[in-house]
Amino acid sequence: MVYLSYNTCTMSTRIKNKLNQILISWPHGTVATQKWLTQKGVSRFLTRKYVNGGWIRPIGPGAFTRSDDSVLWIGGLYTIQQQLQLPIHAGGETALRWHGY
Repeated sequence: MVYLSYNTCTMSTRIKNKLNQILISWPHGTVATQKWLTQKGVSRFLTRKYVNGGWIRPIGPGAFTRSDDSVLWIGGLYTIQQQLQLPIHAGGETALRWHGY
């Protein structure tokens, strides 16, 4: 019986430590994909626990934000480029404005 209590406590502590590691490496204002979370050692089951615990919230299939954060399009672009490794860039009027035109 003592062993089960210890094991439960250890598992809960490991989940919280993993969550802290994720939140530290997750830039504010960006989206986290399930692919990125999985690469960080967070299974779909654990992601669901984080959602149910109110730490993160789903914004689409396989896409999450921090519960206390908002994401602008630039944060979405960051996610596409950095986490999904897709060659997507801002173009047109947006790119010109960034360059001062």
